[in-house]
Amino acid sequence: MRGRMAAAVGTLWRDRRGVTAIMTALGATALIGFTGLAIDVVSWEVTQHKMQSAADAAARAGSIAASIPAATGQDVTDAADAVAASYGFVNGQNGTNVTTAWPYLGNQDAVQVVISQPQPQFFSRLFLATAPNVTVQAAARLPAPAGNGDMCVMTLGASGKLDVGNADFTGNTTVNMSTCDLYNNSTDASSTELNGSSILDVRNMYLAGGYAVSGSAQLNMGGTAATYVTPAPDPYAGMAIPSYSGCNQTNYSLGPNTTATIAPGVYCGGMNIQGNLTLQPGTYIIDGGNFTVNAQAAITGTGVTIILTSSSGTNYGTVTINGGATVSLTAPAAGAAAGVPGIALWIDRNAPLATDYLNGGSNQNINGVIYMPSQQVTFNGGSSQATTCLQLIALSVTFSGNSNTYITQSGCSADNLPIKQPPLPPVLVN
Repeated sequence: MRGRMAAAVGTLWRDRRGVTAIMTALGATALIGFTGLAIDVVSWEVTQHKMQSAADAAARAGSIAASIPAATGQDVTDAADAVAASYGFVNGQNGTNVTTAWPYLGNQDAVQVVISQPQPQFFSRLFLATAPNVTVQAAARLPAPAGNGDMCVMTLGASGKLDVGNADFTGNTTVNMSTCDLYNNSTDASSTELNGSSILDVRNMYLAGGYAVSGSAQLNMGGTAATYVTPAPDPYAGMAIPSYSGCNQTNYSLGPNTTATIAPGVYCGGMNIQGNLTLQPGTYIIDGGNFTVNAQAAITGTGVTIILTSSSGTNYGTVTINGGATVSLTAPAAGAAAGVPGIALWIDRNAPLATDYLNGGSNQNINGVIYMPSQQVTFNGGSSQATTCLQLIALSVTFSGNSNTYITQSGCSADNLPIKQPPLPPVLVN
């Protein structure tokens, strides 16, 4: 009996089959656990990369907002938060914290954005008692302007040439802006196009897309053509229409062979000029309706800002200067008691897409900013623009027909134009 028991114990001692199963089970559990941890870690790394992209973009947006005159900390924070949210990181949701610091390191154009968020645990609970918190940061600022950078014409549209968003030179047009620069935010490969017998003299071109020259057209550049660059921000995006109320006059009309002088105020229903009109210094609000200067009419004003807007949100007007008209307008200088400094003609950015015409044979001498951010502007057939201090900013610009247009800033003093150059795209900093 004692021998058989000893043999049985020996057999059990030598049997390794159960031990192998146990060891295999323990090893498999550890392997699954480490695999699950790896899955969590990869998920956290993907989130971190996305979060860093969000912080980079938010810092750039905050820097642009900070560059706008009269910007506040709330403006900068709202701009950064909106961009971070577009990436899925909404401040205050799911433990996400988006923090904006401005000014950053004493620089008014620099903004820092910090994003943090606790990460989910799927398998890592086996190894980590608490969820990790991923935090990233980015800072951006506007670079110093390159060169003197006087900007004469800027188109804001991002879509292709067949739609809007291009500076288009056609027919027998001659456009001379040899002392200043052209900016075009359209990403189309031929968004800036010269054809027919057109001639463009320009110092530099900064194009988000490309350009094309066909037929007998000529492109003469004193500087360089930078193509496929980051679109430049609208330098006047933060400008707000001055507050106003009521109507000083409604459906103002000046007949032919008539001379009049009018004061600043609110002109409801538009203005239709056929005679000789002098504008006293100040701001002229056109609340609904068009601003039309007809053939053989003349309009003159110094220290004048003309704004087309709408208190009702409907019936926004357009600007039309017809053949044979003479227009001589000068915007208010910096520090002027009346008018909007530097702004000569302004169409509310909320106005729907429309075309504004500066038409054949008209003599236009407009000194200051023509700001029509939602509009297509056409210089057409024989118009002559001879200025010494002009900026033209619109959704798209077309010079066509037999127009001869000279756009310079040779007559600008240091403070004639509010912004001489659009802010360059912000860059990331440490």
